[in-house]
Amino acid sequence: MDVIALRDVDNELSFIKSLGHGGFGVILMAQNLHSGEIVAVKTMQRNPGAGISDPLREICLMKECDHENVIKFHGAYCSFTDHRAFYIAMELCGGGSLCDLYEDVGAFHEEETAFVCREVLKGLKYLHGNGILHRDIKGDNILVTDIGDVKICEY
Repeated sequence: MDVIALRDVDNELSFIKSLGHGGFGVILMAQNLHSGEIVAVKTMQRNPGAGISDPLREICLMKECDHENVIKFHGAYCSFTDHRAFYIAMELCGGGSLCDLYEDVGAFHEEETAFVCREVLKGLKYLHGNGILHRDIKGDNILVTDIGDVKICEY
């Protein structure tokens, strides 16, 4: 496993608002205090006595991936005041998930569905070509940027 430098979240990110939640924790919108960039931040809590291998494994996977249809990694953080908390900063996809879009606008047209399927398959081909098997493809794990790019997350 690569060496991962965990930076201090309190000195680098300013949290703006909550974007959603799941079984892992909460997704927050944040601003990088140094670059001004707006990012999405996945929060994860480590159980007392448990190792840190799961968050570090996810961080290592994200750090190594570079494809137009896979969510971009921006950094890994911990809190020096709460040693159980890990934070993963990633590309913000302002369009939301496919589930969000379906709830907002209803069913997709055939052309839109074909476009999303093609983009997801391109991302899966990249992941599989790098020995990464995504085991949870679903609408919540397919995100859309503000300009309509399709991105796979939670891999």
